Amino acid sequence: MIAQRSEITLYQSIFYRDQYYKVLNWLVVEAVIIICLIMAILYFIFFHPGQHFYITTTSGQIMLLPKGS
Repeated sequence: MIAQRSEITLYQSIFYRDQYYKVLNWLVVEAVIIICLIMAILYFIFFHPGQHFYITTTSGQIMLLPKGS
């Protein structure tokens, strides 16, 4: 009877240890994904391309508006 209880507790501790490490690994993977997404958002915020404005002449030509205007 005592041997069975010790075996049960051993199996339970092994099960919970394995599940803990599995959850810990998933949390590390999720943290890396979150950091990559934050870095992508910051890249798009700080390094976005400038706006280009176009004008249409009376003859129907489409031209790029100079930046100084």
